[in-house]
Amino acid sequence: MFIDELIEAVCKENGASKVCRFAQDGISQIISKYVNSMSEESYSEWINYLIATAERADLMGYSDHIVQVIRK
Repeated sequence: MFIDELIEAVCKENGASKVCRFAQDGISQIISKYVNSMSEESYSEWINYLIATAERADLMGYSDHIVQVIRK
């Protein structure tokens, strides 16, 4: 919850609002060996999966990078 409180404080202090938060790479780092050896078709499906699940809070902890979009 600390990160949510920090983001809320930043938004309040700067008159901004949260737009969305998403995982940039999902579990790609965990299975990088397999991702790197995927066929073009499999990789395309992998990217579709990452996009479809990027905003799921229950999966964000797997990602090495989280992006918080804030609008002022």
